Amino acid sequence: MPEKYNLLTFSDVPIPSYTRPYRGVLFVDYAPNRKIENVYVISSESREKFKNKRINLHTDYFSATDFKSNQYNLYFRLSNIFKLFLKLFKFRLQKAHKIGFIRTGSTYLSFLVLLTQKTKTPYFADICDFYFDLYQEFKMPLASFLKPLIFFFEKLALQRANLLFVDTAVQRRYQVQKLGVDARKCVVIPNGVILDNYPFSLKKDENVLRDYNFSPLDKILFYGGDISEADGVEMIIKFIQESKDKNVKALIIGKGKAEYLEGLKDKIAQLGLTNRVYLDSFKPYNKLHKYISIADVCLAPFRLTPTSNTVECAKIITYLLMGKPCLATEAEGIKSLYKDKVTYFRDGDFNGFSSRLHNLLENPIAKEESLKLRSLGEKFDFKKIIEHEYFIIDQYFKNPKQDFSKYDYL
Repeated sequence: MPEKYNLLTFSDVPIPSYTRPYRGVLFVDYAPNRKIENVYVISSESREKFKNKRINLHTDYFSATDFKSNQYNLYFRLSNIFKLFLKLFKFRLQKAHKIGFIRTGSTYLSFLVLLTQKTKTPYFADICDFYFDLYQEFKMPLASFLKPLIFFFEKLALQRANLLFVDTAVQRRYQVQKLGVDARKCVVIPNGVILDNYPFSLKKDENVLRDYNFSPLDKILFYGGDISEADGVEMIIKFIQESKDKNVKALIIGKGKAEYLEGLKDKIAQLGLTNRVYLDSFKPYNKLHKYISIADVCLAPFRLTPTSNTVECAKIITYLLMGKPCLATEAEGIKSLYKDKVTYFRDGDFNGFSSRLHNLLENPIAKEESLKLRSLGEKFDFKKIIEHEYFIIDQYFKNPKQDFSKYDYL
């Protein structure tokens, strides 16, 4: 095992990005490992500065338009990936860099390793989404034709990775069965969240209540996250439409395709629900806790796909941290993590969704139960999770042929 080693990490989204607090883009910033001598970062330009002062950072950024507003634009994504490919290829030609390992945050970034880097350099992939699945779910161009091709490239990249960090044991099983990866090199490490962003309080934020003209008598449903056909937001609107209690209202915040969001706004207006369903843009992660605080019940009614059935659902962690009851689609991955602390309904079953939601609204949870939810959420501490990942990397350099599944985080 080397005394010190160099790390290469890269992404088509900015590194670091505190507005997108995922392990892949903040992996360097929370590095506890003093054995890393140099970190080489290649990504689209970041407006934020690394907080980690303990390691030598070498950044190579490329210009890109705002990711948040263009993530569903195929040309934008391909353009960024091509720029990243060129940077990585140039990096490979600079033979002075002796890289100990490479870290990637997705399957398509892992495939870029195969195209541009030395085959003997180990690479570790942090995997949650499957792009063959998401490409079709987001109704991208030529989805039926390109899906098998994307699946082939993802399968190749994952099989070649030296270590895979996956969200759940369910996702590990899926990758073993469907993509042919070695179970021994898959470690279950949920992505987690930054706990500092979610201070606990049983009190509803008065400013948020006032901003949306909510009254103390209102029973508020909350959804925060991506907004698309696959996220089940229309079930929330239907529930509000059918509810005889006019004090039941919903706050939906997040991001999605502009045309879909406009369609939802039109639907809300046509149903006469503009004073009961509020659709707003996503809020900064360090402010999100204020919006969750006003909720009586939080929701995650997504449709099941190979991705959503197997991954962690970060929005549920934020709900738990705020001590809120949550109703979610019954998915194998989230049930393995949150167990009976979340209420479930079958995928697409509106009657089941409606009856369980009515029950949650009519039976508010006690303070003690709210604290138990908070306690479970705290297990998904972003910083501890990253420390554990670095521990596993150390174990790899001690013995790369061992069974790494024994290092599962939970």
